[in-house]
Amino acid sequence: MVSTPYWTTRCSGMAEPVLMRGWTNPITFSGPPPTIPAEQLALFPRKTLFELPMPEGKDVSAYVQADNGRKYYLKIDKGDKCIRANEWLSHQIAGMVGISTPRCDFIQTNNGDIAFGSESVDGVFNQTETILFLEKYSMIELGSVAPELRAVLSAIHALDLFLNNIDRHMGNFLIAGAGNERQLMALDFARSVFWRWPWD
Repeated sequence: MVSTPYWTTRCSGMAEPVLMRGWTNPITFSGPPPTIPAEQLALFPRKTLFELPMPEGKDVSAYVQADNGRKYYLKIDKGDKCIRANEWLSHQIAGMVGISTPRCDFIQTNNGDIAFGSESVDGVFNQTETILFLEKYSMIELGSVAPELRAVLSAIHALDLFLNNIDRHMGNFLIAGAGNERQLMALDFARSVFWRWPWD
């Protein structure tokens, strides 16, 4: 810690501090602390409360409940593979271009690692139902794909090409919602961006 340099002058027998030339008094604050922007809060990780039974997934390292009460699939880097950066960058870009993905956070594990966490979405079809929906219930007359779904699938395909995602398959989609209100979500961007770097 560096102390601010002062000269001392004497006036009426009392020492009075005077700042040296070129120095200013430190700023002091009173009142409540300033509001922290959401973007800055996102830099601080949630904490793991409970580890849950491990789900399937080749790049998933754990399934946990965090201190906000939500459940997350966690991913950490593997060797020279920057999985956390791949996931975070891809989720941010997907949000910017209007492609739905599960919410994400950084989660501190019980051993202190900071993992990328993809939230477990409520009301999501299981993998079998998602594949069935994509292969059958998405069709309209003459076996053509519903226009809304075609547009979303095309957008996800374009994003995967942009991100060099080499791992998009039926298991990496989610259908959320019920009845006529359905939402197609893309997940798992672990094998994109820096997975093969530099790109061919």
